[in-house]
Amino acid sequence: MIEFVILSLYFIILAMILNKGELQKAYFKFGFIILFCLSAFRSISIGADTSVYCDLYSSISRINDNIVYIYGRFETGFIVFLSILSKISSSCQFFLFITSILIFVSYYRYLYFESKCLWLAFLIFFLGGLFRFSLSALRQCLAISIILIGYRNLYYKKKVFYILAVIAFFFHRSSIIFSISLIISNKIWKKYIYYIVIIFSIVFVTFFGDSLFKLINISFDYSRYIGSKYDDGINTASVFLIFISIIELITIYSEKKILKYNFYLNITYIKTIILIISLKLNAIDRIAYYFSIIVIVGLTNSIFNKKGGKKILFEIMVICMYFAYSLIWGIFRPQYQFVWPYKFFWMAAQ
Repeated sequence: MIEFVILSLYFIILAMILNKGELQKAYFKFGFIILFCLSAFRSISIGADTSVYCDLYSSISRINDNIVYIYGRFETGFIVFLSILSKISSSCQFFLFITSILIFVSYYRYLYFESKCLWLAFLIFFLGGLFRFSLSALRQCLAISIILIGYRNLYYKKKVFYILAVIAFFFHRSSIIFSISLIISNKIWKKYIYYIVIIFSIVFVTFFGDSLFKLINISFDYSRYIGSKYDDGINTASVFLIFISIIELITIYSEKKILKYNFYLNITYIKTIILIISLKLNAIDRIAYYFSIIVIVGLTNSIFNKKGGKKILFEIMVICMYFAYSLIWGIFRPQYQFVWPYKFFWMAAQ
């Protein structure tokens, strides 16, 4: 974790210097270039699932026919995507480089055009776990990237959004939850809807939890996580993440009079519900990452709208909150720790 702490402090200190006007744009671009390089040139030992995907990619590059039927666990679109890449190069490093471009360019474009506070958006992206998650869950992150491209067309070219949502589904089936959530969150919800959803969620999980989890396991293939080292029950990191999500909810709620922030509020609300449900089945918290990138924009824009000392106080609180979460995550969930200590691919070859 020492590498993460040093890099985090470096980004935080640099943000304190370059957080105004055009300087913050330069900071944002510089930061994403660093994160892209860490992703594109990483060793296959970096990221919980990276070695699995590299083995899959190597296997596909040696097979010519019927690849979709051979690799039944993985979605069809992802297998076809790997097959196309393997025709160009069988190198796993090439595969990691291309996927890093697709994922990080999409994240970069979305945050750059949607967030009013780029330096804070970058820090939350890094400290809040999305960067770490991007190095492991390639299928899901590719699905997120595809939907983010479609999201910008949701208001003007709905057919484009629907087409991309379908494509994303064939990269990771759980993306359907995100796509539907984006559509329904564009509506203004009545206050009683929030209460009904949270009460229903608590009752359903308490009394019908087993049925829910069977459905999730069948739909999204999370059964392999049950009873594994990743299914560690209620822990400090997961509880603290719910606390953070509630703070995000309260912060965005303060701007709900602005029509656009109702969308951010709804998305944050759905994320919070998913995190609460994930206390019973930890693997479900992966679904919450779909919503995290949207929440970053809603949160940073809400803070941007605040004035004077209140704005500075919120900025400091958010930075400390996410930094503390990353440290707690590293301490209490070490079984997920596949990023630090970091290695470039040429270091692993030595």
